[in-house]
Amino acid sequence: ESLVYLAQEEKLAFDVYTALAAETGIRQFSNISRSEARHMAAVERLLAKYGVANPLDDLAPGEFSDPVLQDLYYDLLESATDYSNAIQVGVDIETLDISDLDKMLDKKMPKDVRNVLKNLLNGSYQHLAAFSR
Repeated sequence: ESLVYLAQEEKLAFDVYTALAAETGIRQFSNISRSEARHMAAVERLLAKYGVANPLDDLAPGEFSDPVLQDLYYDLLESATDYSNAIQVGVDIETLDISDLDKMLDKKMPKDVRNVLKNLLNGSYQHLAAFSR
């Protein structure tokens, strides 16, 4: 269940950053969206390994099966009205990722899943730092 949500949350970051990179030309979005693509792939490998259906299959950019994430996607894009607000969107996404990953890491899980989540957490801290500069 956590991996299914996490896959969609990583897709949220990727989709928002990709859209904002195209819309704003802000370098952090294009750079970090590539990293988010790797994060999604890492979670998708875990889903496949553990025989969990991939919630990202057949979803177009900006499309989510989780209604909360769908609404959040629209809200984030709407709030990115200028440079400062767009950067704040990146901060908000990474802060959400960090919070959710911390909660997930409090649970018992296989070592390989824990390692991927720790790597994602480290990446989110790096992304947060890039947006905060």
